[in-house]
Amino acid sequence: MKGKLKLIGQHSLASTFNVSMLAQRWQSFNFDAETKVQFDPYNYQQMAGLVNFYNEKHWSWIYITYDENKGKVIEIAQNDNNNYTSYLKDNSIKIPDTVDYVWFRTKIRKLEYSYEYSFDGKTWCSTPSLWMQLSFPM
Repeated sequence: MKGKLKLIGQHSLASTFNVSMLAQRWQSFNFDAETKVQFDPYNYQQMAGLVNFYNEKHWSWIYITYDENKGKVIEIAQNDNNNYTSYLKDNSIKIPDTVDYVWFRTKIRKLEYSYEYSFDGKTWCSTPSLWMQLSFPM
């Protein structure tokens, strides 16, 4: 598996136990980060994507999951001090059946950040009018 990393899913991001995650600490407040994901979920409890993670109570992410009506979809969610919000819900983005990989990107700009996705790694789509506000836990 040269050039690939395979993560085996465990607990959710809200867990204080075994979470499957590869992380890089923010070293700036102005940067882009991206990843390429191959994932084939078969139920809504399976998820994989790109996360901005502070701790198990404060994070947001763009991810692939399964919708019973649409199949594979892209969703965006946030956990703000254990208040979980799913942003796209019924407007989740259907991943075409012919797509094997999805690219995710986050753009950090000081105290705000956004998410983007691509089905070919070249043409990027902004997520629907969503800029996350960075908040720090007290």
